[in-house]
Amino acid sequence: MSYAIFRVAGRGKTTDLQGAYKHNVERISRTNEDIDHTKSDKNIELVSLDGMTYREKFDLITADMKAEHEESQKKVRKDRKKSFERKLNDSKNNVAAEFLFTSDSSFFEGMDREDIRKWAETSLAFITDDLGIKKEHIIHAVVHMDEKTPHLHVMAVPLVKKFDKRAKREKTSISLSHYTKDDRVHMSHLQDVYHAKMVSEGFTLERGEKGSKSKNKGILELKIEKRKEELAQLEQSESAMNTNLDEIKRKREILIKENGELQTVLDL
Repeated sequence: MSYAIFRVAGRGKTTDLQGAYKHNVERISRTNEDIDHTKSDKNIELVSLDGMTYREKFDLITADMKAEHEESQKKVRKDRKKSFERKLNDSKNNVAAEFLFTSDSSFFEGMDREDIRKWAETSLAFITDDLGIKKEHIIHAVVHMDEKTPHLHVMAVPLVKKFDKRAKREKTSISLSHYTKDDRVHMSHLQDVYHAKMVSEGFTLERGEKGSKSKNKGILELKIEKRKEELAQLEQSESAMNTNLDEIKRKREILIKENGELQTVLDL
């Protein structure tokens, strides 16, 4: 049984973008030993960086927000002025959101590259069409084909424009909670929507168990879960092999015994 899985993790500081870029683009990781760099050229990009880093693309996406901030700072006392960078990193809001979409290895078994691309594009459409994050606010989207199981990483800037009554004008902010509330009921609803979308596009996937007490988990935790599942499968295979080996040994001993008995009769 294969499940439609998506997770989201906030990126709290602009410096976090560098680490994500190293892992998702440069494929450098101290903790992930599954990356097969000989297959990295097979990774599928859905939203390109156009030669930029994550930070450079982030700066491009937030250029208008930065301009708004600098304009507002003109009215602030010199000793209270903040750079745009400091404003972002001092805020309790995340500066970006990373989405991860995947399933188990059996789901992808037999799929060709175009099948996987369709699955990934449908998952990406969930972000733009259902969550409402604009495609132009997506930094990067890539399917990693160089690990054991294909999975889609989407790095986005969850920009929101709202009318500020005090300032009497529209202001831009970054708010992941505007799109994915940190609430079990809301996240369960989003899982329903994502699952329904995948099924409507012809993908045979189950919806994860409802009412689970486990909270939305980060990307590293998801990978740990996947490793546990793979380990359990290996242990089952090993157990089956041992059972078969024991049966072979038993039959071998019977044949040897029977052969010995026949040889004894022959010698008489």
